Amino acid sequence: MTLVERVVDTKIALGIESVDDRESLVGEHASRTASSLADSLRDLAKTPAAKMKSLVMPEIMSEAEVVAEENVVTIDGDNEPEHEEVPTNSFEQVLVDTLMGRRKL
Repeated sequence: MTLVERVVDTKIALGIESVDDRESLVGEHASRTASSLADSLRDLAKTPAAKMKSLVMPEIMSEAEVVAEENVVTIDGDNEPEHEEVPTNSFEQVLVDTLMGRRKL
C-alpha cells in the first residue's frame, strides 16, 4: 500500500471522506510530496475519530435447525458429563501415577 493510499484510507476510516470518492481522492493526493503526505498522516493520527452514524442493523432470524447427531455429547449447565471410570490399578493408571509422582513402583 502506498503512502497516498494510507492517507486516503485513514481519512475514510475517520469519517472525513466518503468511500465512494476513494479513487478520485487517491488521484488528488498523488501529486503531493512524500513529506506532505507523512505530515498529513501524523495529523490524522492525532484526530479523534468522527462519531459513527447510528446504523440500523437488520435483524437476522436464524434458520438453523437443531439436528440430533450420533456420537455427540451435549453438556448442559445442570448435568455433569458422564465419565468412564478408569480402574485405579490399571497398567496405564499405574504408569501415569508414577510419572506424575503420585505413586512409586
